[in-house]
Amino acid sequence: MKVKRLLSNVATRIQTYASRHSQMMAPYTGIGFLDLPPELHSIILENLSTSSIVQLLSTNSCISSIYSYLLMLRIGRKLRYAARAAKDELGSRKQLWLPCPAWLTIDQVYRTYLTDLDRFLNRALPHLSLERFETLLMAAGRTDYFFLAAVIRCMLTIRDFTASCWQYSWKALPITPHLDGARLDILRRLLECARNAKAPEDLTHFFPKYVGEDACSMSEWKDTFMAMAIDTHEIEVVRLVWEVYHKRDITTLEDKIANLIYSALTGFSTTRAEQIVPILDYIMDEWNLSPNFVVDSKCAYWPTNKDDPRPTIMNLMVRHSRFARCLCVSFYAAKAGTVNPWSWNGCPTFTDPRVPASIVNLLLDRGADIHGDNNPLQYMLTPHWFSNWASKGLPSCAQNVAQFGPQGVIELLLEAGLDTGYAVEHYGLSLLHLIESLWDNLPLFTLIAQKSVEHINFQASFNYNLGTERISPLQNLLLKMVFRNFSPERASQMVPFVEVLLKHGADPHLKDGAKGRSAVMIAAADQPRMAGILEVLVPDRDLRERWKSDEMWRHEGCELAREEVLKPIVYEASGFSWPSSSDL
Repeated sequence: MKVKRLLSNVATRIQTYASRHSQMMAPYTGIGFLDLPPELHSIILENLSTSSIVQLLSTNSCISSIYSYLLMLRIGRKLRYAARAAKDELGSRKQLWLPCPAWLTIDQVYRTYLTDLDRFLNRALPHLSLERFETLLMAAGRTDYFFLAAVIRCMLTIRDFTASCWQYSWKALPITPHLDGARLDILRRLLECARNAKAPEDLTHFFPKYVGEDACSMSEWKDTFMAMAIDTHEIEVVRLVWEVYHKRDITTLEDKIANLIYSALTGFSTTRAEQIVPILDYIMDEWNLSPNFVVDSKCAYWPTNKDDPRPTIMNLMVRHSRFARCLCVSFYAAKAGTVNPWSWNGCPTFTDPRVPASIVNLLLDRGADIHGDNNPLQYMLTPHWFSNWASKGLPSCAQNVAQFGPQGVIELLLEAGLDTGYAVEHYGLSLLHLIESLWDNLPLFTLIAQKSVEHINFQASFNYNLGTERISPLQNLLLKMVFRNFSPERASQMVPFVEVLLKHGADPHLKDGAKGRSAVMIAAADQPRMAGILEVLVPDRDLRERWKSDEMWRHEGCELAREEVLKPIVYEASGFSWPSSSDL
């Protein structure tokens, strides 16, 4: 009944049109509705509401074929007029590529135009075939670069942003894996047209101005087709932009390769390992990039050290999140109390913790150099991380450092031959000294011990006031247990760590000075808490009993009283008061 009523209304309107256009209608008064010429159908279309058109399209396949084509022409013309009006209104303010900060202050005229275009694409694209889109494109202007760039930008814009600064930007329909190939076919056609269309001279590339160190660290990023394609995290989209629009010509990239790589590695939107790794592998092949490619971008510099060497892709992946995020993310996240700046676990750069390890594995497979000046430890171990034993109370960073680098990365690097001596040479301590990052991970501790045999007894100083006193990883482990006031149960869990150190050559009798304390002395003085550890250090029962007497202490030449042995070196060097033995 609705269809009959609709057609009856159309027939009534046709009679009205016939009276208005009698000369045009005269030759067709005896024929049916579908036999009307396109001119009359266009007149009918112009006078019908959108809802009426939609209902009419569903009544008959012939009507649908006629009116779909005419509807696309009408929409295309409106889009062309809107683009022309936006260009005329913008005048000299037209910008082809917008840098990140520009999205916060984008011209209202351009914003309105993009928003309207975005709304249309959100509604229309899921229902448009390539044939219908061709009709729309023909009417809208397939040689108008301004229009083509706007449509492509809308199709490539990410919908869900996690960075706080992005909440102010307009959002568009993303290209996602669950969509069929029609969307990619439309994108391909748009890129072909944009490739063939020459950008007008007044649409010059807009390069960002220098906005200072305190500005968004992504200020170099621009919304070029390639940058936006990479941010979709869809390999097919990246391949389309590179092969169709750029014709695999690296000289046609509007953005620096370093900026594109940095954008790919520190994208704010949701990233999964299976998404970003194929993209990085693809563009490294296509752009002939070395696995030791230097990201020469001010976005990649350490804020704390302007003289720091420019990092490689590897170093960007392993360095702490504090130096690998947009500054505005750090600000908003810290303000909300959601990020621990000294823990990789609090880093919102990647929602999938497998991402850094997956990329590191890719780089290692491609032959990345992890030795000498490219040793990743220089980025994984910052001076801020080392326990400062001169600080009153707990070491400054120890309670926050949860792990060595991103999840799974240190294991990959060690298996690939990472030189653990870098920490000894440049920082004056071994990886085994950072026990508070390891004592919840026995397998990793064991692996590091296996790779650090030559430094197993390296004695490090944690304060310049300590003079000749130094402590080995084994001594350090026991002193930290006292310093942390471990319970007997927690202390017993450290026995396997002590066994690992002994297995790889740790000397339990090595002293921190000529007349100082050894690991055996520390364990013997801290009874009964370290009873299990003393059994491992001194297997002979009679000898263990002797260590509990003053005679053994004098025999070993130790001038420290038993209660002084448990005094951590930091208190002796800093002059802090230490509780009496009765309080321990």
